[in-house]
Amino acid sequence: MVIKLRKALLLGQRNTQTVLMILCLVYLRTRASSRVRLKRKENYVVKIRAVRLLLICLPSLAWFCVSFPARLSADSLDVLGQIKLGSLDDRHPIIYVLFVKFTSINGQYIALTALMQLVLLNFSIFKMLKVLIPESVKRERCISFLTSFLMTLPFTGGLATTIWKDSLLTIAMILSFAFLFQYFASQSMQNLLKVLIAGTFAVSLRHELILTIVIAAFFITLLSFRFFVHRAALLRISALLISTTFLSSALANLAISITDAKELPSGTVAVQPLRDLAYASNDNPQDIELALFVDAYSSGDSRLGASFCLNAVPFVYSKGFNLEAIQVNSNEIILSWFLYASRYWYEYLQLHYCSSKAFIPFPIALYPGYQYLLHPGIDPNNLNYASRPIFGEKSQVLLELSNDFSLLVSKVMWPGLLFSVATVLIIRIRRLRLECLVVQSICLAQLITLFLVPMAQDFRYANFVSVMALVFIVSSIIEFRNLIKSGK
Repeated sequence: MVIKLRKALLLGQRNTQTVLMILCLVYLRTRASSRVRLKRKENYVVKIRAVRLLLICLPSLAWFCVSFPARLSADSLDVLGQIKLGSLDDRHPIIYVLFVKFTSINGQYIALTALMQLVLLNFSIFKMLKVLIPESVKRERCISFLTSFLMTLPFTGGLATTIWKDSLLTIAMILSFAFLFQYFASQSMQNLLKVLIAGTFAVSLRHELILTIVIAAFFITLLSFRFFVHRAALLRISALLISTTFLSSALANLAISITDAKELPSGTVAVQPLRDLAYASNDNPQDIELALFVDAYSSGDSRLGASFCLNAVPFVYSKGFNLEAIQVNSNEIILSWFLYASRYWYEYLQLHYCSSKAFIPFPIALYPGYQYLLHPGIDPNNLNYASRPIFGEKSQVLLELSNDFSLLVSKVMWPGLLFSVATVLIIRIRRLRLECLVVQSICLAQLITLFLVPMAQDFRYANFVSVMALVFIVSSIIEFRNLIKSGK
């Protein structure tokens, strides 16, 4: 047909048939070229998405290979021991025990649990960044890079490879915050319901969060008087937070009844008051009455370990620590703590400050005290769990490097410092966005809880505070950059 057209044009034929044939040819060529361009564009989009997915997953894969099959502490092994023996108790949250049981297939494949935690943490951070970062041409690329960067850090990607409930706690809290931001944007009750579900699951993983929730609800109620226009929404959120405490208790009791788990005596609440008393007694040996009282529950190495203020491990996990006696006489210990408070309030305060420096906002605390962050590997056990590096001896070298990297990060990116920087940026750059203040109120409540109960002094208990602070910092920097470009 093309040859006929060319001949017709050369011969000067300008009839209607020739014109129609030319138009038909132009249409077919245009349509074919459009399909080719569309196909190329689709292939390009697929390739870009694949590269972004690889970028997001790369740090997680690196942590997974270095920590293979997972990182296991004494608590992790206790959970797995319960699963393998089929005898559960409420020493650890039953919700998390069931999560490990199903994801590891009855404790046979713990690498699957670590992998699931990495995937969920990736998703939650990506979701939070997507809610915070405004629409732009390079938004998806920016979110991918930031997610990858955050998963490189030990208190995110590294921690997710450890069989600890705190990884799942961080995931649930970040998702709660993401749904909370969506609620402020849409005022949809569906998002508020999602906050309730995720928040209830989070509180059921750590009993100290009940204190955090009560303090956070108080702060948010105070915010309702400052932001009168949003008072109804803030009071609704405050009531929702209080509701999570009751729902989490109901969920925990339901899990215990379904699994027929054994309920252990609840005397651990008295361990912190006893540690305060032991620390005060060591500083004031002339008080014989207090010394005799403490000796009934903590003696020998445990009593000496109470003087080490940075870490509770020498006090709790040394010879002479009588947990059974503490559980029986927990009320007496708590009452004695109040009786001695007027005399030794300074020693109490000194111990709590020393134990929780890493969680106290800058500049009240100028440096972190306790610099533990990641569990080094798998503790000795009789459950046949052992590290099996994917790359052999090279993985062992990488594991040592990751532990060194963890200690370095804990010195320069401690939760109290990150929280302080995020607060300043929210006030100055994000212009007092109400949803940011609500989230910061919850994070501040968690840091206050860690000061009041420094038995939970490990960085992992402030994990979601660190992650959320970093998310706020990077999103605020992006917003500041956009403001400069727009000339505002």
